[in-house]
Amino acid sequence: MHMLYRILMLMCLFCPLMAQSQTAAPDSLQKLSSDQKIEAYQALIKKHIDNDLAKSLNWVNKGIELAQKPSQKKALGFFFLNKGVIYDNQGKFEEAIVYYKKALKVAQELDYTIGMAKAYQNIGVTYAKQGNYEQCMRFFLKALKIYEAAQDKKHMIGMYNNIAIMHMRFDNIDKALAEYQKGLQLSREIKDLRLISRVSANISEIYLRKKHYKKAIATLQESLALSREVKDYRQVIATLGNIAEVYENQSLFDSALVYNIRGLRLQEKYRFQEGIALKYLSIAQVYNALRKVRLSEEYYQKALEIALEYKETPTLKNIYRSLHEHYAEHKQPQKAYAYLLKFNVIKDSLFNLQKNQQIEKIRAQYELDQRQKQVELLTQSNRLKTLEAERDRAFRQMLLIIVGVLVGFFLLLIGQYRNKQKHNRLLLEKNQKIARTLDEKEILLKEVHHRVKNNLQIVSSLLNLQAEFGQYQDPREVLQQSQHKIHTMAIIHERLYQSEDLASMDFKAYLDELVEHLQNSFDLAERQVTIYSEVDAVVLTMDHLVPCGLIITELVTNSIKYAFPDNKPGCIDIKIIRQEDWCKLMISDNGIGLPPGFALDKVTTLGLRLVQGLTRQLGGSLTNLAGKGTGFEVGFKV
Repeated sequence: MHMLYRILMLMCLFCPLMAQSQTAAPDSLQKLSSDQKIEAYQALIKKHIDNDLAKSLNWVNKGIELAQKPSQKKALGFFFLNKGVIYDNQGKFEEAIVYYKKALKVAQELDYTIGMAKAYQNIGVTYAKQGNYEQCMRFFLKALKIYEAAQDKKHMIGMYNNIAIMHMRFDNIDKALAEYQKGLQLSREIKDLRLISRVSANISEIYLRKKHYKKAIATLQESLALSREVKDYRQVIATLGNIAEVYENQSLFDSALVYNIRGLRLQEKYRFQEGIALKYLSIAQVYNALRKVRLSEEYYQKALEIALEYKETPTLKNIYRSLHEHYAEHKQPQKAYAYLLKFNVIKDSLFNLQKNQQIEKIRAQYELDQRQKQVELLTQSNRLKTLEAERDRAFRQMLLIIVGVLVGFFLLLIGQYRNKQKHNRLLLEKNQKIARTLDEKEILLKEVHHRVKNNLQIVSSLLNLQAEFGQYQDPREVLQQSQHKIHTMAIIHERLYQSEDLASMDFKAYLDELVEHLQNSFDLAERQVTIYSEVDAVVLTMDHLVPCGLIITELVTNSIKYAFPDNKPGCIDIKIIRQEDWCKLMISDNGIGLPPGFALDKVTTLGLRLVQGLTRQLGGSLTNLAGKGTGFEVGFKV
């Protein structure tokens, strides 16, 4: 259950700390010159940082003091980077990022590209531990680009490993396996036992996901032997935890407990604070499965205290979820619900604000409110029945007294009574209908707020990408491009708010308004460029509307800007074809076409990169249409 995060916490292996060298004992350093001491401290740090953080931190601080002169600037960057690694391993993520950025600044001043890549990589690892996956992947890709250009195989292995872990985070198992295999092949080429053991351990996660337990155990035992051989105790701890997880998945809880305890003892022995909260959580879950409730709750609390202390957000998410399941299983609904709310809050803050996470939270709250309202209605109904029974008794007693004397009055009273009963029934039904409508509107309103929040984050991401790719463009052009994207989303919200249905809309009406905006913005009438649209009857939700609108805006804008040079007249066609549960979006023009050798898997421009990303968000496919001019087709399920 927690194998992926344990692997992620060990990604710092692939920082520049892999050399194992022999050096003089610390006591002999007094006889050395300043420059010789700096070299000795660097060697000591490389040798001991994996196994003795306290001593390594002391040597780092001494190295920083000695490396302040200009001639030792590269060494200063080395010490800054390793101080960040030490803080990272201690769970002090904010401090780690500070020193990684100091190392990055030194590398940039020296134009030392490998140093820059190492800083990028370590920053990405720390962002991953904090649950900031967007920033994590951005820094990983920057590092990989530098390593591949330099053919630095050791660090290329690290980046393949890290990127694979990000794919695993999003359940892209095939992509993750491909990245792992690249790393394993390079590890064997350079015959690095430490790297082979770690990448092999990561591949075992694939076997676990596919329930190939024998393969997973065999791979992990091989990794364990290699990591012990090279005295890589962090990997020994991680692999013991991974073996425990495989046994736990097979319900072999006694074996799982043995391996978890072994890992915890090693972690405490070497004072590795990083990942200890997850270790406590794993042990708590195994004790829970073994029905040892007291021990289980003791380890849950240890895990929670450490995760809160070090602000390990992804770990907190797992702890809250486990505590919710634990208390629900042991019939403590108030505690279970409290931890469910905390879990949903953290879950919503992680990994791109996924829609299903917020819906589940709203649904849980809605179901609780509904149960409470049902109890209240039942109580009110019982009270009404009691009052009605008392009134009926009094009425019958009165009738017995005056029967035969006031027949007409009796009939009048019966009529009034029936009318009142009917009125009460109608009033109750109306109130119930109003209550249901209010509940539905409240849920829709919360959904709208959530969608607005998601779209504001999309706007923020688009602006970040525009700023990154548009640094050499005219700022006015960059702003105009951003304005088109934002207006594309604004049209959707405006139309949704004007309709009774806040969740979906007819795509043709939206497309007509979007095309009108593009025609006016680019003055297409004067440029003699015409946009034609042909749309089947398709109703799309917000999850499809925003990506489709942005794809159309991006591809149409590209055609307007590049397909008709020298004010050449032309036309742009937009087609939406609905085939059962599949939808095809086609945008084409009759312009000059794409450059020779164009391939979708090699595009570097912001526009097409954005289109590819939006297509993945739709869960669809992007293809290049053959023929005159330029054309693209996006297919997705609806």
